[in-house]
Amino acid sequence: MATLAAAIAAATLVFSAVEGQEPRSPSASDQARELAQQAQTSFRQGDTELAVELYQGALENSPSFHVARFELARILAWVGRFEDSSDQFTIIVAALPTNGAARRGLVTAQLFLARYEDARHELEEGLQASPRDGQLAHTLARLLATAPVEQVRDGALALQLALTVYEVKQTYDTGETVAMAHAEVGDFESAIETQRGLIARAQNEGDEAKVEALRERLLSYLRSEAWRATSPGEIAMATEPPAAPR
Repeated sequence: MATLAAAIAAATLVFSAVEGQEPRSPSASDQARELAQQAQTSFRQGDTELAVELYQGALENSPSFHVARFELARILAWVGRFEDSSDQFTIIVAALPTNGAARRGLVTAQLFLARYEDARHELEEGLQASPRDGQLAHTLARLLATAPVEQVRDGALALQLALTVYEVKQTYDTGETVAMAHAEVGDFESAIETQRGLIARAQNEGDEAKVEALRERLLSYLRSEAWRATSPGEIAMATEPPAAPR
């Protein structure tokens, strides 16, 4: 991980929503495309079960039709079938290792399955394949700082990643990850200072709901307690996962 961390620290991170890409080869048959279009229509009409069946049919005709597989994986996650969603995203990642959207979808599914060690491994693999993917870096930082599983956490690396990400994208979420990482390494003074800065920003913007959420974590740091994710979603949100299925 030292080499990975150095590469990330030196890179200019890129934040982009990379959609699943259709295969360039003519392997996706007209029938598979037609089934995928029917699946999309079925989902829009609220028939999720039929949409899943139609996407599966499209993939039987054309296993390399990654757009259809991507949409299937998103629908499966949408309905809470994270195990099945993970399987589909895994196939895409194996074929397209630099596809950030599929990688983030896989990590999200793993987190909701409470497979924190697998999620860490996937994030590390993703950053080796795409060292400029800021969303993967941010998610890994938050996982390393707040995972409820002790052996997954690494405060020092979390802090390095979090600071690198924050230099590029200064949002509430990336700022909070910096505070979380400071707390994980025991630097509560810096965690408190960072969190209070975010609170002041939210107050200036008149966002009282945000202020209350930020204060909850500040209280933890004031008690000299590192923050632990209370749900997989607290970590998964850092991936900015693929949007709802179309």
